[in-house]
Amino acid sequence: MKRTIENIKLVFSRYVEGDINVRTFGGAFNEMVDHLQRKLENLDQNGDYPGIHSGEGASLLVAFVDGLIVQYYTGAHDIEALNDKTPFLKSVLLNSLQ
Repeated sequence: MKRTIENIKLVFSRYVEGDINVRTFGGAFNEMVDHLQRKLENLDQNGDYPGIHSGEGASLLVAFVDGLIVQYYTGAHDIEALNDKTPFLKSVLLNSLQ
């Protein structure tokens, strides 16, 4: 876990220092979000979750999950705690997208 945190710090420091091209970093992120956006829209063909179709749904979901991953790797939450919180987190996400 400590190695993963160090890798995350390294990547972000390289990004801040300009060693990683902003377009590469942003492009890869946008490509992932666009792909997820299309998948989510296909899952919600009835339009029950307008947040998904706003174009921001996938980005919101990625930001939420990224935050949980960082919290996990920094020790704020362990797997058991995240498992226990899953029903609540699911409700928060679905309500946000609705």
